[in-house]
Order: sequence, then structure tokens, then C-alpha cells
Amino acid sequence: MTKKIGRPLKHPPPNAAKKIEALAADGFSLVGIANRLGTSVRALNRWLEENPELQTAFDNGRENERHA
Repeated sequence: MTKKIGRPLKHPPPNAAKKIEALAADGFSLVGIANRLGTSVRALNRWLEENPELQTAFDNGRENERHA
């Protein structure tokens, strides 16, 4: 059995979908959203890819911002 090398993966915070949607609706970029959530853009992108709920929240926030 091989041991994994590197840091353990960071997981989304509680209510991440709600926070991501609100920040995207306020016009924050991926960099800004990642900073507000205390993570890296790379981790945020992984969360969006692995969790359809978070991607939908991001898309909805962007759409709300576009209509505002």
C-alpha cells in the first residue's frame, strides 16, 4: 500500500452553495470568491467540478448579476 503524498484535500465549507451564489451575484470573480471562502482558486474549481450543486449555485449567481 502506498502512502499519498501532499496535503489532504480541502472540502467546501458549510452553506458553500449559498455563499458562492451570493458572491457570484455580487460580481465577485473566481479569485474573489475563493478568497472570501478562504481557499485557493484551484480548490474552488475542483469543488465546482466535483459538486454539481455548487456549479449550479455559481451559475445562478452569475445569471442574477447579469440581470441586475
